Amino acid sequence: MPIESKTLKSSLGNNYEIVTGSSHSEIAPEVTEGATNASYTNFICEKPGSPGSAKCELATGMPIGSSVTINNSTELQKWIYRANNGMVFEISLNKKKYLVYDWLVYVKAQGPDIGLTTSLKLYFTDMTGDEYSLDIMSSKQKSHFLYFTSDNPNIKSIRWHDA
Repeated sequence: MPIESKTLKSSLGNNYEIVTGSSHSEIAPEVTEGATNASYTNFICEKPGSPGSAKCELATGMPIGSSVTINNSTELQKWIYRANNGMVFEISLNKKKYLVYDWLVYVKAQGPDIGLTTSLKLYFTDMTGDEYSLDIMSSKQKSHFLYFTSDNPNIKSIRWHDA
């Protein structure tokens, strides 16, 4: 397969280059003033909305220090959402020691705006097959943190539904 590339713009206004031509797509930010260098790992999602799921294109899972794209888009809110404005804007996996935990899934999201008894529920499965969940309840866009411990923390799938 020949190597090809195209440029897309993230919801934050940064330009990203998508490079294809191997068994998976790699996305690297274009170096521009004010942009930060970050790596992206693409997940494939067949249907937007809730319930939904996305699988990592890499057989080794999403590596530490990278952020999620879905179907080569940084606009996660077009894929991970539920009724009443619950949506996800950003997901990344980081090494972060906290108490007994070694790893951190960072999620920028907002929950539905219909009361405190409903949420957008996210599930992350690592390479060991362990699943970790996070409830997004606040209707304001906020940072959410999911700390966990794992022998192989790379994320291989993400799923979500209304709760």
